[in-house]
Amino acid sequence: MFLIAHRVMTKDVFDLPEFISETRTCQLTGDERRIYNEMDKDMCTAIADGVVTAQNALVKLLRLQEITSGYLDGQPIGESKKKLLADVLEDFDRKEPIVIFARFTNDLSAIKQVAESQGRSYAELSGHVNELSQWQIGNKDVLGVQIKSGREGVDFTRARYSIYYSLGFSLGDYEQSIKRLDRPGQLRPGMYIHLLAEESVDFKVMQALTKRQEVVSSVLDQYREVSSS
Repeated sequence: MFLIAHRVMTKDVFDLPEFISETRTCQLTGDERRIYNEMDKDMCTAIADGVVTAQNALVKLLRLQEITSGYLDGQPIGESKKKLLADVLEDFDRKEPIVIFARFTNDLSAIKQVAESQGRSYAELSGHVNELSQWQIGNKDVLGVQIKSGREGVDFTRARYSIYYSLGFSLGDYEQSIKRLDRPGQLRPGMYIHLLAEESVDFKVMQALTKRQEVVSSVLDQYREVSSS
């Protein structure tokens, strides 16, 4: 195909403002850490409503990621990351437009609670809700986005700051989410802020995405290396 085609990169065609990436971390505490360690080691753990198990390694990764967000099987178990988000948002003016990406429905509920507790209006773009137009015209301050919904064909250039509350396992979804802000129409330099729970799967997923690796196999390989060492 490239015998008759010419390829150029976006950065070589458009003079876009610079975006930088930053990581902010929190510690899992109390039940969060106990439940995380039990799920990580035994693939099962006890919560208030009963015992939760993981049938295979992929389900285990999903469960661990849920735990870092403060939920498991739909039940709240802690607020470490929720408090971290509140701290990060306090650094921004209340009317600054901000996009917050997340994987799980419970994450979006937590984001809405934090935003509204600080007097910020909230809109959502997910598999169930589409309030993007309200945010784009300036009626809402914070846009919570389910990462698979914030892919091709949507424009978030009203914002120059995005926060990743939780990450998916798809490199393609992640790279597309970045391009929703860093694209033609963006006039201001910006920042991507990743919220990660220390000593957790969050860092393994972030490492795989940074290295542009296939996330699930990369994370499982990291666990195998730890087990064999």
